Amino acid sequence: LPFSSFHIMATGQIFSQNTQALFYNYKQLPVQRMLDFDFLCGSIEAACAAHPTADVFINFASFRSAAASSMSALIQPTIRVVAIIAEGVPESDTKQLIAFARANNKVRNTNKFCKDFVI
Repeated sequence: LPFSSFHIMATGQIFSQNTQALFYNYKQLPVQRMLDFDFLCGSIEAACAAHPTADVFINFASFRSAAASSMSALIQPTIRVVAIIAEGVPESDTKQLIAFARANNKVRNTNKFCKDFVI
């Protein structure tokens, strides 16, 4: 793996004190109210390129766009964990995301109720 989180992944932990995350939302204000951030970017690809050590993608998009933006993140080589904060994502979209994540070793079992995605 191209980043130093290999040891963390090998021990079964998915987050550490060094974890860096990208927060995604079409609107700046909701995320800005929760966090103080210093960088805005127009696309997932550009954000991943600008922050290659960020390996977690936290998706605050609406249920209508959560699947597409999550897939865009999963395709990025530096992203290894995707957390979708949305209700109502269609089941067929969720199954596609799970299949892609499993095939590309992108996520870990973190919750007994949700076998493949961090919630």
